[in-house]
Amino acid sequence: MERIVHLGHELAKAVEELGA
Repeated sequence: MERIVHLGHELAKAVEELGA
């Protein structure tokens, strides 16, 4: 479960950079 949360944060971070 912790890995999924970590991946979610990394994904959100990447999406933010792409959307910026």
